[in-house]
Amino acid sequence: VSSANPASTATPPATADASASVASSVPAVVPPVDVLNDSRITGLAARAAAQLRAGGWSVATVGTFTGDDVPATTVFYPEGDEAAGRQLASALGVTRVVAAPAALSSSHLTVALAHDWSAAPR
Repeated sequence: VSSANPASTATPPATADASASVASSVPAVVPPVDVLNDSRITGLAARAAAQLRAGGWSVATVGTFTGDDVPATTVFYPEGDEAAGRQLASALGVTRVVAAPAALSSSHLTVALAHDWSAAPR
C-alpha cells in the first residue's frame, strides 16, 4: 500500500504508485527470465519465480537446470544484457553473474538456483 504525494493535485488510481515502485526495480527493457532449480530442494524455482513476478519481472520458464552443476546460485545473461543480469541478481540477492554459455537461451536471462539461495523474508 502506498501513499499519494500530498503536494499533488491530481488523484492517480490506487495502483499507480504501487506500479511505479515495482517498475523501479526492473529495467525498462528486460529479457524474460528462465528460473531453473539446480538443487534438490523441491519447489525452489517456483518460490523464486513468485518472488520475481511480485517484483515485476517477466518469468518465461520455471523448471530444472540441466547444465553442469553451479557452485552457487548464478544469473546467466545473454550477450548485451549484463546490466539486466546484474539487476536480476540484485533482486534475488545473488552475487554470481556470468555470460550465458551457448547451451542457454540467447534471448532470456537465466537463473540457476543452487542450495545456497532462499527466498527473501516477507
